[in-house]
Amino acid sequence: MRRDIGALLGVALIVNATIGTGIFKTPAKVARLAGSTGASLAVWVAGSVIALCGALTLAELAASLPRMGGIYEYLRRAWGDRVAFVFGWAKLTLLIPSAVGSFAKLGAEAATSLLGLATDGLFVRWLGALSPRTAGPSRAVVVAALLGAGYVLARSFEQLTEAFVVGYFPFYVLAVLAVFRLRAKEPGLARPFSVPLYPLPPLVFLAGAGVLLWGASRDVDHNAAIAFAVVLAGVPVGWIWRRLRG
Repeated sequence: MRRDIGALLGVALIVNATIGTGIFKTPAKVARLAGSTGASLAVWVAGSVIALCGALTLAELAASLPRMGGIYEYLRRAWGDRVAFVFGWAKLTLLIPSAVGSFAKLGAEAATSLLGLATDGLFVRWLGALSPRTAGPSRAVVVAALLGAGYVLARSFEQLTEAFVVGYFPFYVLAVLAVFRLRAKEPGLARPFSVPLYPLPPLVFLAGAGVLLWGASRDVDHNAAIAFAVVLAGVPVGWIWRRLRG
């Protein structure tokens, strides 16, 4: 793919991916659960700090591994093809459709993981074809859009959000842990950007992620269980795919 994203579009994509569409519905729920305006603001501040720590950590990986795929590439490099495949599977079947409300993210960020899977031969190479007109992953975008449309018709906003948290956050945790692993595994890897105050930011993010996942586990319903089962299905699917490829 051509690298045609400039600074302005890059900032817009990051803001879109960080805020998404949840900002239109989440604040009211947070305020209701927090019980007061002060507590609600404290939750948002804490969430912002945790998100910043995660962003600083992933920035080191992005600078060190400037290859198409984003988190998929970080997981593949740190934890191997099997973990990367499960992430790609989860993104194809669950995460991209759950985030379909954010179309810019759908087209620009989500399809890169599918493209990375196909390019590396970990999934159907047909998905990795680039459009001769736009040089973009048109097939991956179309598949993601069709799956997303089906999810929107079948699930509510809250169910989609829950599926996204249950399905995606464990991979965020693995991506942040990849910083520790790659620093030990590949100490000579060029790092144009290093996490400031390392290891504090990744530890803060991991602590926040642990609290979030703990809270989610206390309120597991059948929708969350289905989302988790879909992610785990990537393990046998990956095994079958490797056997078929010989």
